[in-house]
Amino acid sequence: MDHLDFIKEPTKKALLKMFLPVMAGMILNLVYNIVDSLWVGNLLGDTALAALANATPIVTLTFGFGMGVTSGMAILLSQVVAKKEGAEEERIISSTLLYTVIIALAMVVVIELLLGNILQWMHARPETVAMAEEYLTIYILGLIPSYIFCHLTAMLRCYGDSVFQMISMLISSVLNAILDPILIGRMGLGGAAVATVFSQVVSLVVLIFYCRKKGYFHIRLKSMRMDLLVSVSKLSLPTVIQQCAPSLSSTVLTACVNGFGIAAMAGYEVVGKLDMLLYFPPMVLNMVLTPIIGYCVGGKRPDRAKDYVSFGIRLSMMLTAIFGVILLLFAGKISSIFGCSMDAQEIVQHCMYFLVGGYLFNAVTQCFMGCINGYGHPASGMIITILNHIVIRIPFSILLSGTALGLDGIWITLLFSFLAAFACALVMNRRVVKAKSA
Repeated sequence: MDHLDFIKEPTKKALLKMFLPVMAGMILNLVYNIVDSLWVGNLLGDTALAALANATPIVTLTFGFGMGVTSGMAILLSQVVAKKEGAEEERIISSTLLYTVIIALAMVVVIELLLGNILQWMHARPETVAMAEEYLTIYILGLIPSYIFCHLTAMLRCYGDSVFQMISMLISSVLNAILDPILIGRMGLGGAAVATVFSQVVSLVVLIFYCRKKGYFHIRLKSMRMDLLVSVSKLSLPTVIQQCAPSLSSTVLTACVNGFGIAAMAGYEVVGKLDMLLYFPPMVLNMVLTPIIGYCVGGKRPDRAKDYVSFGIRLSMMLTAIFGVILLLFAGKISSIFGCSMDAQEIVQHCMYFLVGGYLFNAVTQCFMGCINGYGHPASGMIITILNHIVIRIPFSILLSGTALGLDGIWITLLFSFLAAFACALVMNRRVVKAKSA
């Protein structure tokens, strides 16, 4: 089984080989989500969009949890791959896949039981609760295939194979786009969830066949080791918090925005889709830098790790700036295609004036966090995320949205949180790299 050698390959070439397919897959995922919102808005209106906005933080929270669980495996596996220890690789993959499935089952049970209470805690508007609950009841059932998909794609990135993730996402996106108008027209908002879950299952099946054919996917009961689960759990806990904290703060922000009416919630749902253009490039670089840096650390080449982070920052800032300019100029007009009202469109455009600047700082922060995680210090990345999303966003969004600033209080909080996270990441990255180089 061949894999990409991140130490011997030229820095730009190797990083782009990893980044471009994963980024393409994330864009397809964005299209996937936008298609849902487009059909929901145009077929069902502002109230359904607001219901989808109430569901979105729970969706991103559960997805982030799965990403965090599998990131612990990626940190451990990437360092072993560099040492070319095939038997240990198999043990890590086998043990952590079982761990991932158990976590997914637990999440399904807990969320299905507490779903009504969660929507109540979010202060979901009464007219949106039934639709949001209908959507989420179906969507949550898809967590098991979704978590297995995250596990397998994280494994592929450790071997420098990121192309097939894009292909499987393309299959899923096309299938979802075909099913959405049919099922939403017949089943309402729940139809969007059915289309999503079915598309995810098909995508996972295709990915499993690929992994088996390439020889990546070997699951043997005798290879499973409980001591590995302890190691992975220690690495996964900080990355789970890194992935879930944004969703927790988003839940609070959603509750705050709910107080400003249906138009504000519809606009907030569209903002959540459009700002993915700003969020995805840095997030993808965080994802791909983690195994790359881990590989370089396992191969005892911190100089190569530094080169990757430097190029990653330049690439991240360039892409964020390009998408930022597009949204500053056209966000309001783009939001009109979602079928939302003029009031909602104005909210979307106004919000972008605050978000674009903040995401430029986030472009650097995420690259630093990928480096920190790759060095095997996800707890430091966890501190950055907690500062950004828990310490700053939650209390200040509640406080400022209740003043004369209104919605602007929330947007100002977001901008400030990005600045604080950048400053913290800069310090943490220097400490981790210096400690490992000593």
